[in-house]
Amino acid sequence: TLGSFIRTVFKHHLARRSGQLFLRWLVVPALVLALLFLPLRRRSVAAVFLLESARHITIRAGVSGRVIEVPVREGQQVHAGTVVARLSNLNLERDEDLASAQAAQAGHTTRQALLRQQGLGRALADERSLNQSASLLKGELMKLDVLSPIDGVVLTPSPGDKVGSYVNRGAGLVTVA
Repeated sequence: TLGSFIRTVFKHHLARRSGQLFLRWLVVPALVLALLFLPLRRRSVAAVFLLESARHITIRAGVSGRVIEVPVREGQQVHAGTVVARLSNLNLERDEDLASAQAAQAGHTTRQALLRQQGLGRALADERSLNQSASLLKGELMKLDVLSPIDGVVLTPSPGDKVGSYVNRGAGLVTVA
């Protein structure tokens, strides 16, 4: 009775003490390890960084002309093939119209030479030459619409300010990255 009560209290005391020892041997080393792997001070740098695209391109005028439209603005997303500027070159347009008319006339002359069976070689050579000139001028005329060759974002500040200005072949119009 009193002996069994003392034994029960003693067993309970030993069980509680062994639990405390177990916790000491388990928790204390875990805390020490955790503290070893935690940084004691925050490691950071306060600075201003400029992130730039690895790929950017200045889109240049393929032909000389007056800028009549710049349908993009700074910060706008553009895709490859998007018109970033439109130029006007009246001399080029006139020359292309004239070359096309001359090529059409040469085609008519070739058909007449064929019917008459006279001067066909010369007529064919003239037609070929004039068609080639007209084709080259059409290619130049297509360069009046300046297209973005890449997908990206327009970086040029206020590109619309170029409207009304005359630009030479190779002049930078818009930068895209």
